[in-house]
Amino acid sequence: MRDIPLHVVPLLLAVVGPVAAGAQTPQYGDSTTFDPDGYYVPATDVIARRDTVLHFEVRTVEYYYDGALHYERPRLLPPRANVLIARAQGGRTRHECRLVAANRDQLSLACETPLGQLTLETTYADKRGRYWNIIDYELGPRVVAKGRLLIQVPGRPPDSRHVDLVYTAGH
Repeated sequence: MRDIPLHVVPLLLAVVGPVAAGAQTPQYGDSTTFDPDGYYVPATDVIARRDTVLHFEVRTVEYYYDGALHYERPRLLPPRANVLIARAQGGRTRHECRLVAANRDQLSLACETPLGQLTLETTYADKRGRYWNIIDYELGPRVVAKGRLLIQVPGRPPDSRHVDLVYTAGH
């Protein structure tokens, strides 16, 4: 292979673009892959400092890619989660969360918000996943997970609450 003159490297980068360090090959699951994707709404209002936690959103897989649906071979995404909060002074804010765990047993999230650090630790009551494809969840609110929501504000005692989460595919 020939050496590339240094004065040509900036031109190559401009045309081709930098090669991403650690670029990953897409990962795929199968029909048994646990899919927790969707919105988790507290069954009862969670109000802290007059603001209300509206829902948690989780996204870990993608079925539609390359122009077609792939239910038997979902593409695994870097796990993403967020929380939506209705502010007492009006408006809504969305805050990114760290997805600690999302498997057949538990859903755990950690979120930095204006309310403080929210830590959600729940156990799934229904361990099937793919809740968006289960008719029971379309017929009405059903609790899919139960656990604790811990709200931590520096200088204050932690606020730990029981929380039941209802699943919905769209919000």
